[in-house]
Amino acid sequence: MDKKSELYLFQGPAIWNLANGSPFCIKLEFFLRSQNIPYKTKGFSPKLAPRGKMPFVKWRGSFLGDSEIIMHTLCRDLNISLDSHLSDQEKHLSHALKRMLEDGTYFAGLWNRWVIDDNWQVIKQAYFSHLPLLLRNLLPEFLRKQVKRTCYGHGISRYDFKEINDLVEKDLASISHFFSATGPYFFGEKLSSLDYTVYAWLSSFLAQNLPKPLESSFRGHKTFEDYIKHINGKFFPELETAH
Repeated sequence: MDKKSELYLFQGPAIWNLANGSPFCIKLEFFLRSQNIPYKTKGFSPKLAPRGKMPFVKWRGSFLGDSEIIMHTLCRDLNISLDSHLSDQEKHLSHALKRMLEDGTYFAGLWNRWVIDDNWQVIKQAYFSHLPLLLRNLLPEFLRKQVKRTCYGHGISRYDFKEINDLVEKDLASISHFFSATGPYFFGEKLSSLDYTVYAWLSSFLAQNLPKPLESSFRGHKTFEDYIKHINGKFFPELETAH
């Protein structure tokens, strides 16, 4: 890949022996590694982010935001076909489960991390301790106010802890129900686009190092543990050696 076509990935820091603090960042980096796309990592810069969120990339001279759009663009530009081996039914299921995790389950995790005061103290240290002093003192509370408004507007903040926990349990139960028994990935022997999302959300939810995590009966679930362990060993070996 020539200099002009280098890919730069902008994202936040890794935490809790996860590839990243954000499941969307984990999802995109998993895709890049599994497709052997060379990239260079840079820290998140709100001024450069085309959608004001992370992750985003600089690719062929342009900034692109949104993990799904980035993946679609790279697949088109690099002639990558992710789901050609799936049936139509599997493709529709993949779309539905991705939407559930990214537009539903995600906000439960966001609320749990940023809105609950005890958890916020841990998150603030994990996400922002690397910043210069002035930013470290000002940016976290500014962003937290925005996240609180987002969670209220979404509606997740209007439920209590047990109700939100029950929603997450049902989401994880749905994921568990459809897992293939024939291979290491969601649909069996071969990676699909759904694996990027499922791995990112499972690893994020089941490794929450928080005073008041969303308690899931799926912690210690063998299928989930084997799935995460296999992907870590193959694509994120640094996480396995960090134990």
